[in-house]
Amino acid sequence: MLGQKQFRFNTIKILIKYFVKSFCSRIEIWLMFSIVLLVFSIFCINTIRSVTKDVFVVSANIYEQSIFASVVFVCVFSSLLQTLHISKDIDSRVYESYLYGPVDETCYIISIFVSYSIVNFFAIVCFPLTWILLITFLVGIVPSTTAIISILFGYLLSNLILFIAMCIGAATRKSKLAIWYLLLFHVTCIGIVLGDTIVSKYLLPLKRSDVDLFSFFRSISHFLFNLSVYFSPYTQFYIFQKNIYHSKLILLIFPVAVIAAQILFAFISKCLFKRSIK
Repeated sequence: MLGQKQFRFNTIKILIKYFVKSFCSRIEIWLMFSIVLLVFSIFCINTIRSVTKDVFVVSANIYEQSIFASVVFVCVFSSLLQTLHISKDIDSRVYESYLYGPVDETCYIISIFVSYSIVNFFAIVCFPLTWILLITFLVGIVPSTTAIISILFGYLLSNLILFIAMCIGAATRKSKLAIWYLLLFHVTCIGIVLGDTIVSKYLLPLKRSDVDLFSFFRSISHFLFNLSVYFSPYTQFYIFQKNIYHSKLILLIFPVAVIAAQILFAFISKCLFKRSIK
């Protein structure tokens, strides 16, 4: 039994090395890294410029928008790459050829997940922390605990999105169909959050006496936002960032809920992978 576990561990390790090496030759991964660095570099330059001109009010949530933007971008980009990878493996029978060797469904799922999770770790955790530390060194703004927690929990969110994307790729089997379903998921979830934010912030009457022309759209956007709490990880992360300063209970609820959802979708993925070769 111990020998079998060691054999499976070695198989997973070899697969992870193979997948990670293949990533290094893909321009899409480096494009994702570059865009994340660009987002935080723009934020870093703007922060330094504002502090220098004494027009910047330092607060605990100065990194909120940049962290949310980078986490959402990485989740979308990496999940699309993973779904395309999985659906191509199934469609071209590469995945089936793995099963003739020492690889089973569990080995493949763990290997593909860990490989993309490593990519997400660099994009979501390492690069933003590098820029935050750079701001600390140049301007003296000490990174808040909430910013660090938000980054770490954003990484947890990205892993959940990877499992959801894995389920979609294994269920649809076809590359184009998998991409369309995943894009529909992302556009719906992200669109609801952005729509509610825009309507709530910008479509407001200038004076109390003015007629609220957008009250109907505001009601619809609020309804969709409240509904999305039950199915959208992005809404959950958005609410987490807004309430992290006011409620300590959410620090326990959010990671527990995300990890539980990861386990659930990992189990569903395993069932779908078994069905994909029948």
